[in-house]
Amino acid sequence: MRLNFIIEIAGLSYLVFLLGLRTIIIARLRANLEQDIKKIIALSTLRQLGLIITSLGLGLILITFFHLLTHAIFKSLLFICRGDVIHQNQGLQDLRFLGGSLKGRLFARTLINICNLALCGFPFLAGFYSKDAIIEIGYSSSYSLIFLYLIAFRVGLSGSYSMRLYYFRFLNESQSRPLGGIYESVDYIFKSKFLLFGFTLTGGLVLSYCLFETPLIVFLKFNEKIITLIRTFLGFIFGLILRFYIRSIFIIDICRDFQDFLRGL
Repeated sequence: MRLNFIIEIAGLSYLVFLLGLRTIIIARLRANLEQDIKKIIALSTLRQLGLIITSLGLGLILITFFHLLTHAIFKSLLFICRGDVIHQNQGLQDLRFLGGSLKGRLFARTLINICNLALCGFPFLAGFYSKDAIIEIGYSSSYSLIFLYLIAFRVGLSGSYSMRLYYFRFLNESQSRPLGGIYESVDYIFKSKFLLFGFTLTGGLVLSYCLFETPLIVFLKFNEKIITLIRTFLGFIFGLILRFYIRSIFIIDICRDFQDFLRGL
């Protein structure tokens, strides 16, 4: 970010912007077709890096740093929660066999759901303040038409993959053998989770007051303001559709071919 002036002088801002969008879309598509929970989280991180690169292409240096901080907060909590689940299930990472693994663990379920919502930019969570600022400023930039359609598509895919995670983890029945009793994390891990949970709820607002001298307000039309939220909920619906129809032989063949294509990229 300190060398961003070189990008502007060399006239590479548009190229950086397009590379960021490409990274976002490929990472989202792969995450929607992946079954390994660790790979899904890694692809989610890759998508956030794509958003950061896109923001740099728009010349939003301070907002990029802001998003880097907010993303670090809720993603670190998500990594701890997922690692805890994998450890509880003796290293099992396949989503299809993790159904019901958090039964009786209300706090852990709440943390994972809040992290997924923050990842989608749900209002007033940590990811909302930085992510929405990047998207809304992008709508009013010179790349507005490209940004409008591609980012809206990306937001929908983000909601889709989050819904897939939610369904497989909480609504789906376990397809694996029992792996021991229900337990919560040891004391020091629980304290870390609780601290990061508080930052996930309030960190976006606190950091926005610390980093910006004046409130960050972007004036847009009503339809531009709500399109991100609408696309997120449409993504939730698409995630459920993808879950219920993925067993179709035709769909499976398409997904496999598409995954091979994405790996080639």
